[in-house]
Amino acid sequence: MKTILSFFFYLLMTIFMCYLLYNQIPTLFQPSVELIEYLWFVIRIIVVITFSVNIMKLLTSTNTNNGDIN
Repeated sequence: MKTILSFFFYLLMTIFMCYLLYNQIPTLFQPSVELIEYLWFVIRIIVVITFSVNIMKLLTSTNTNNGDIN
């Protein structure tokens, strides 16, 4: 159950961050863009990649412990 909730959380956050990136792209090509806009763009790309990696980890994770204590 926790895995399913985590998956949907990461998926929704990834979609939301992609939406923000999509809306920010036209701003980046204007002549009077400040440096902070590029910084936010890079931070959002890093967040999208991080969330995507977490989704892939959740999808490929398997429980190999089987209740054994190491």
